[in-house]
Amino acid sequence: MQTETVEKKTMQSIVPAVNILETPVSYIVSLDIPGAAKESIKANIENNTLIVAATIAENLETANIEGRYYREFSLGGDIDVQTVDAQYNLGVLTVTLNKKLQYLPKQIQIK
Repeated sequence: MQTETVEKKTMQSIVPAVNILETPVSYIVSLDIPGAAKESIKANIENNTLIVAATIAENLETANIEGRYYREFSLGGDIDVQTVDAQYNLGVLTVTLNKKLQYLPKQIQIK
């Protein structure tokens, strides 16, 4: 008689660590999402909110763990949503949110 084993699955909700850097021309948001496959990462902007989600699946000796990264960021009206860029490298997702031209600092020449 063959015995079936039932794998234990635990779904974990994970809030990724984040660093936000503001430069004169953009905001750079870096999220730590190790173990996520690039294909599972979704980044969207809806109603002035940046939404980042990704899934992770790891087989451990004691359990099969599945997890989901999820984080939302409220954006101001100074973001040019047409030029947003995202890159994933070594477990870090970097999203660059460029500022609209009218919000960029302008040097005033003194005459």
